[in-house]
Amino acid sequence: MINFENIIVGFRAYLESLQESGEKDYDLDSFSDVSIFMYSDEFKDYVTDQLDLDSQLGSMDLSELFSMDFSNNQFTIPDEEQTDNPSEDQDAGQQNFFTGLLNSLFKNDLVKNLLDTDKNSEISEEELKAFLNVLGGLDGSNLSLSLEDIFSGIDSIKNNDFTIPSTETPTVEAPEETPPDSSPFDGNYEYTYDPPKNDEQDGPQEVDLTKLSVDELNTLLSETQTEYLQPQEEYLASILDESETELAGLKTASEELLATYEEKLKEVNVEMAEQLVDIEERLDAKKEEIEQNDQAIFEQENTINDCQTNYDNAVSRTANLKSSYDALVGMDTSEMSDEDKSALQAKIDAAKEAYDQAVIDEEAAKTALDEAKEALTPLQEKAETLNGELTAIEEEKTAFESQISEEYPEIAEYMDAYNEKKQEYYQYKTDASSYMREQIQVSKAYMNEIKTAITNAQNKKDTEEYSFTVKNPDDPSSMYNAEAGEHLVDSAYAMLDQYGSSSGYCARGVSRTMFLAYGIEMGGHGYQWDSNMEQLVEQGLFVEVTGDYPTSADLTTLPAGAVVCWENTSNSGDGGKRYGHVCIADGKGGEISDHYQANIYQSVGGRSDQYRIFIPV
Repeated sequence: MINFENIIVGFRAYLESLQESGEKDYDLDSFSDVSIFMYSDEFKDYVTDQLDLDSQLGSMDLSELFSMDFSNNQFTIPDEEQTDNPSEDQDAGQQNFFTGLLNSLFKNDLVKNLLDTDKNSEISEEELKAFLNVLGGLDGSNLSLSLEDIFSGIDSIKNNDFTIPSTETPTVEAPEETPPDSSPFDGNYEYTYDPPKNDEQDGPQEVDLTKLSVDELNTLLSETQTEYLQPQEEYLASILDESETELAGLKTASEELLATYEEKLKEVNVEMAEQLVDIEERLDAKKEEIEQNDQAIFEQENTINDCQTNYDNAVSRTANLKSSYDALVGMDTSEMSDEDKSALQAKIDAAKEAYDQAVIDEEAAKTALDEAKEALTPLQEKAETLNGELTAIEEEKTAFESQISEEYPEIAEYMDAYNEKKQEYYQYKTDASSYMREQIQVSKAYMNEIKTAITNAQNKKDTEEYSFTVKNPDDPSSMYNAEAGEHLVDSAYAMLDQYGSSSGYCARGVSRTMFLAYGIEMGGHGYQWDSNMEQLVEQGLFVEVTGDYPTSADLTTLPAGAVVCWENTSNSGDGGKRYGHVCIADGKGGEISDHYQANIYQSVGGRSDQYRIFIPV
């Protein structure tokens, strides 16, 4: 039967023999089974070459691992019992080996920190399952765990290229970001209610809008409109027309109390009862008129903000196009070929046309802004008039109620009951409408941020479109083809949609992308991809620009479609020493290989100078 503890003893002797032969120097004094992670390459050689166990071990069902007892960050390995059935002994030995190997890995701080997604210093069963599911899927099989999976996983962990999903309750992310709160007003009908202020709401999470494309920003704008702003505006409308359930109930209750109050007053003074109804009707009508005017002011102020954003963006676009046009016109054509001069003139004409249209759009945006501001003034003036008229009616009501209380004190309790419920109704309507208006303002402000981001992204595209560089083979960067670069990035995303994301198979992901983009089949590990790229350079599809990005920090500025090939390193314990790394820059500081990563690799294998860069032409 395979016994993991015995294998550890043999492995230590194996390392001692390597050390004695002078092949390598190991710290055997502090050696423990944890060193399997440190010396994973040697352990794999020992298990597969020296013991020839890989064929015997096969793979282990993940369901069997999930069913085992797991506590204190370790699997519980059952006591061995020799049987007369060889197949049972083989199964028990396989279980002993896999669980022993996994337990040794769980003792490593790097592995423990990776598994502990909720950072509570304890690996839960959910975190264990999430880790094993990813580990088992490295070879495409999501049901079993093979020895190759474990060693590939170790390499990926060392390479900082192993990610597992969090087991916490997921929150909305980006850019799947969380736009403003659209939930209905949650107040109560007493005076204890204090509506949350705007800065206490769950507004948009911090997302760098500059990382999104124009299409992604337009999608986000549309989603914010339909999923947040529209429901908020509909709920506000239900408050204003008093169809909102709680508000309608308060209104009905106050009307019933008014009817009782009127009836009691009519029993002692019919004329005063009629005067009561007249005052209440005029008071309600005036408050409704004020509410409508306040809503008109609110909408007009939002319109001004929208117009201001549109105008600011139009000014920005005009200035950007003017700058591009001036740069084209000012270019020195004395040493240009006739072909380049013709191409330049075409660029000048296109830039002039775009600039002229931008000037027209800017003037229209300025006119709309001025008109919106002018329309606000009469609404504000009307608000002052209406509030003065309301004050007069309220003073009339106060005097009238004083008269009733003095002449008919028995009516006072009905009057007070009505006024208290009517005040609840007014307070609820005021609080609810104010709250929803705040939420609408948050949504609209967020949408204006997106619109500005769209303009900035468009300005960037315009700058690229209306720039002119004479292609010079002596200056490789001038050969960059932005259209080809975007096509390669689009192909990379299409590859992920088709095959899904993985971890530890960067070269396979880039190979699939190249096939989708160019119909070219290429293989090899990451460290071999510089040779592949040299072939594409010979075919005129790429040029090398490594010298233009001398430090790894420069990689964050790579254009879309740039291919970075990291060499394998020889440092002991480096995850990249066997396979290296290869990726495609997304043009926004991130990269795509067999998965997307927001921050491009800047130091694989602990070395920052072992890369080559190629851009599409």
